[in-house]
Amino acid sequence: MSGPTRHDVVVVGAGPAGLAAAVAASERGRSVLVLDQAPHAGGQVWRHRRGERPAPVLVELLRRLAARGGAIARRAAVLDCPAPGELVVDFDGRIDRITAPALVLATGAVERLLPFPGWTLPGVTGVGGLQALLKAGLALRGQRVVIAGTGPLLLPAAATVVKGGGELVMIAEQARGSQVVRFAGRALTDPARLLQALRLRMATIASPYRADSWVVAAHGEGRVREVTVHVQGAERVIACDWLAAAAGLLPRTEL
Repeated sequence: MSGPTRHDVVVVGAGPAGLAAAVAASERGRSVLVLDQAPHAGGQVWRHRRGERPAPVLVELLRRLAARGGAIARRAAVLDCPAPGELVVDFDGRIDRITAPALVLATGAVERLLPFPGWTLPGVTGVGGLQALLKAGLALRGQRVVIAGTGPLLLPAAATVVKGGGELVMIAEQARGSQVVRFAGRALTDPARLLQALRLRMATIASPYRADSWVVAAHGEGRVREVTVHVQGAERVIACDWLAAAAGLLPRTEL
């Protein structure tokens, strides 16, 4: 292990938040190094299969970072923090030390899952988990999928299911209809967010979207075959091959 390499700012995580922080620091004259364990920048949000075109916003952030001399170390894992401002990093098999007076943790989020009867059956996943499986190549063509819960991942995951050829049976949103309307009203002040929401909903327009709805139980022998959903005051049993459920996101703040 050689002597430490110094940077003004080290960002751990090359997802949307990490890249935004890195660009902001580099455009203010700071030397920036971004560390990420994945082979490609973008995190789970902008993860894409080999051969697919990356998201334009990802391309633009990478361009701006490179223009200011910012660097991204891929396949890099933090092993230790032996002292304030110092990290020991595994750079794809090469162990080295780096120092920086500023450290930004942008290590993403984890799904919050609330247990229900049958939640451990094969075929029951988190909403983000199903989206990650699809981006990694899971074949869903012709399979019935129910997406349920709340949080920002429901519509993106639903759109990914449709794009992958899955039969999206229902989107069950736990929030009340009035809450959904208030969220839509706030989006009117953010044209980019509104456009994104409209695109996602149009991609899933053929599937029912029900507010005030949540999973009661999943059923099946060996894997999920049906799900009981509380839909606006009544319970319905829906046949499915996959159930993706989530109760929002929790920030990851650990190395």
